Amino acid sequence: MFSILSALLGLSPPPAWPRGLTGHVVRGISRAIREETELGGARGGARAAARLAALVANELVIFPARMVPFAARTLRYRRAQMREVKLGERVLEVYQRGGGDGPLILYVHGGSWGQGAPWNYALMARRLLDGGAARVAVAQYGLFPAADVDEMVGDLDAALRWAEAEAGGSEVRLVGQSAGAHLCALWLARRAGAARLRGEPVGWLPSKFVALSGVYDIAAHFAHENTRLVHWLSPMWLAMAGRRGESAADDDSFARLVLERAGLGGAAVPPSAAPALLAAEGVDADAVARAAELDGGCERKGEWDRAALANWCAASPTRLLRLLRLCAPTPLGAAWPPTAVLHAADDGTVPVRSAREFVDALSKAGADVRTLEYARGGHGEIPLALMESAPLAEVEPRELGELCRAFVEEAAA
Repeated sequence: MFSILSALLGLSPPPAWPRGLTGHVVRGISRAIREETELGGARGGARAAARLAALVANELVIFPARMVPFAARTLRYRRAQMREVKLGERVLEVYQRGGGDGPLILYVHGGSWGQGAPWNYALMARRLLDGGAARVAVAQYGLFPAADVDEMVGDLDAALRWAEAEAGGSEVRLVGQSAGAHLCALWLARRAGAARLRGEPVGWLPSKFVALSGVYDIAAHFAHENTRLVHWLSPMWLAMAGRRGESAADDDSFARLVLERAGLGGAAVPPSAAPALLAAEGVDADAVARAAELDGGCERKGEWDRAALANWCAASPTRLLRLLRLCAPTPLGAAWPPTAVLHAADDGTVPVRSAREFVDALSKAGADVRTLEYARGGHGEIPLALMESAPLAEVEPRELGELCRAFVEEAAA
């Protein structure tokens, strides 16, 4: 793991924040090909270029062409059913059909933290209304590079405050998919941390959290993205490092720095916290110390490297839960809502290990959590199947249909 992380932790200066996603992707492609060339020579670089060219062609040409009829159905339904609610610079798209006493669902979409918009998910709202929801609000959050992870979580917080007021005491369920599931879990982890570490009242929470195909550990997912050659193209690594490059004082422990970056500064941290925070994930606990000794061209030697990894940990719900358990071993109890985590074992975009380790961390922290793991379903295939018109009982393969039905039941029934 350290060999993968070291490219970020010690060999590069703090990057200039990109002006647009396209520029970030172009630089990421160049960087990935350069790395593969250094590792495998000209042949390795050529193979990487071919793989990335195929990926870009699929994302920019093939997939959008396939989505044209789907987009037309989406816009027709949205035009007839949607009302817009403004929340500062963001909006909520709210869908409602008749009365009913079902829950209000706040749906947080995926898109690698850099893509997606509420209108894309109008047909997801339709599916959840069919499943029993009284209302579905699709949240908008700032996308990279216009926003970093803290700003995204802030947008989610505003949407949840609206949901609390709008529901008027009725049930609110928080539902997230992929990057959206990550943001929801991170919001909850930071709330739980504030309650347990600083003694703050946890305040209002949604009645249930349903997470589909989520990313819960940034460093582990960066390692996976490296195997797919998309680690530098993805918005994740920089969006999670955030706009802040400054480090804490030299005598602060790494674990304390993580808590500070998560907005949980001031808590007592046991000496064992930093090694456990890193080693529990398969990261060499000495990596941070070694990285701090490297001169990657930073103005202050090594400091940005240490801060970036701390930000990754502070943006990882699994790691925060483990750190929270070390610092405040009492069970989460009412500081975390009942949770259902759904994932497909054949998900090549976000490996099922992400869900398994998140569920393990939640269980050990004393949360009420259940996991629903299915052999087949993929990643993007799940939301697309949910937004089609076909009955879920007819969705093939059978495991994908079962996963979709379970998702609707957990979220809306």
